[in-house]
Amino acid sequence: MVGEKNINIASVKQGISMMQHRLRQKKILLIIDDVDKHEQLQAIAGNPDWFGPGSRVIITTRDKQLLSSHLVEKTYKVKKLKKKDALRLLSWKGFKTEKVDTGYVNVMDRVLTYASGHPLALEVIGSKLFRKSIQEWESAINQYEKIPNNQILEMLKISFDALDEEEKSVFLDIACCFKGFALAEVEDILRAHYGACMKYHIGVLVEKSLIKYTWNSTVTLHDLIEDMGKEIVRQKSPKEPGKRSRLWSPEDIIQVLEDNSGTGEIEIICLNSSLLDKEETVEWNRKAFKKMKNLKTLIIKNGNFSEGPKYLPNCLRVLEWWKYPSQGLPPDFRSKKLAILESFPEILGKMEKITELVLEACDIKELPFSFQNLTGLQTLELRFCGRLRLPSSIVMMPKLAQIIAWESKGWLFPKQVEGEEKVSSMVSSNVDCIRLSGCKLSDEFVQIALKLHEAGNTMFQFSGAMFPEWFEHHSRGPSYSFWVGNKFPAIALCITIGPTHLKYVEIVGPIMVINGIECSLDEEDDPYLCMLPDHTYLFDLQQIFFADYLDRFVSENEWNHVEITYLVKQRFNKKDKHVISVFIENGIYALKQRSSTEDILIQFTDPHKKRRLDVDSEM
Repeated sequence: MVGEKNINIASVKQGISMMQHRLRQKKILLIIDDVDKHEQLQAIAGNPDWFGPGSRVIITTRDKQLLSSHLVEKTYKVKKLKKKDALRLLSWKGFKTEKVDTGYVNVMDRVLTYASGHPLALEVIGSKLFRKSIQEWESAINQYEKIPNNQILEMLKISFDALDEEEKSVFLDIACCFKGFALAEVEDILRAHYGACMKYHIGVLVEKSLIKYTWNSTVTLHDLIEDMGKEIVRQKSPKEPGKRSRLWSPEDIIQVLEDNSGTGEIEIICLNSSLLDKEETVEWNRKAFKKMKNLKTLIIKNGNFSEGPKYLPNCLRVLEWWKYPSQGLPPDFRSKKLAILESFPEILGKMEKITELVLEACDIKELPFSFQNLTGLQTLELRFCGRLRLPSSIVMMPKLAQIIAWESKGWLFPKQVEGEEKVSSMVSSNVDCIRLSGCKLSDEFVQIALKLHEAGNTMFQFSGAMFPEWFEHHSRGPSYSFWVGNKFPAIALCITIGPTHLKYVEIVGPIMVINGIECSLDEEDDPYLCMLPDHTYLFDLQQIFFADYLDRFVSENEWNHVEITYLVKQRFNKKDKHVISVFIENGIYALKQRSSTEDILIQFTDPHKKRRLDVDSEM
């Protein structure tokens, strides 16, 4: 690189000085691979002026924060391999050719599914199975699906080993129990579990590429990284699940509860698997939780348990139990540390730490007056509560942010307070999400959406294909176009789905195209909506595309053409094989209170046509 041989460098400082002196006038291509320490970048590429004009420096790392702290101008996320590329890599590693015996097709598909586009896994597995028989390939993948390959795990553990202890713990929580959960829910659970905000720790995991968020703020991670986390926990006690810190497998959880084999090691139990969505009843030892002296989080979303628990540990901070098999909690349970509680009876005393309340299939007309004791409540969710009305004491919920109701057929808000003025005063100004699917609402309630939306609320979902009258422009069909100025305004989008025989409608979108260029997110999947038929969905565009992100695609001093499209995934009627049509209406509304007057440059007719007409008239 410097044109000399046998150079002796006594220190890092001397090496830096030599590089600066000898490369300053040279145009170079420098590739720094697998960086994990900031000192490495400082020593090899401290500043752009170390190298000559036109030089390029490429850095690969698992830690995004390293690039940010080094003021790297452009970053690119490496996406997983597409199936055809993954198959090509596996074929070369396993057979040294792309032409593979057709008998291997099925087992190779299983390997591709297991590796999920990760090149390291494909290389390791392909090399290990080089020239092996089909039976040996099948035996190997059967083993890997149960217990991950150790060589792959050790490579993936590099980022995990670099974490602090508390960051490691948060990663294991997510990998074992909370993949697929909404980010807000994960933050709430971890805040309660640790007694402190874990947002920073979650951010570190994202920066180190261990976890990521989808476009709709769901927490996810690569399947192999998930397997790595679960294997780390499993290895603590391979044969006795009751001695592990976290339990997530339905088989292990049921075994521990039936055998009463739990211990003080268990801190989290999360039963969230469709494997238990069956009719058989789980016969379990009702005293099974007594040995779990450190159990802080108990989440049971599936399973029909024969009876309720006789004992719950007082250290419990998160309790979520769907289809709770009892009318009350154990009498000696002291809930002072409890911060999240779902499916419970009368509220006794102040519970300022309770932030989320979920009621399911409750055949009651009203919540008890003691509802007002939930002074810290942020989320209220009602599922299939056919006759339930919100109590007047909801006005005493100063922190309430989300109201979500499913199939509540009664008047959710009492009719005497359904007028715009009274209902808007009934709902806390902090509310930023109202989902009312299959609920009975008056026409006046739809008008409230404008007032709440302009005040900063971001998402509404309610029954009926009722397009709000205050939406300035809308049209039938899956697309809409308009023109904006040099800054993208704050706008709300509305989409309605007409009645169909489908249980739900899958929609890809909104897909944004500005000046003919699709504004794709840095995600593997497009934005995605799952809507109920005969429903209206109202949300901020900024929920999906941040305004400053969209500003990158607009041109200054020009009108910019914008097209918003929604694609309905094709569905076929099983009986006659014809495509089921879905009626869509969509439109936009400029949020005036959240945009300055200068920012609201938006037109719904082509401004260039007007300009051409003006020129022609002058001629």
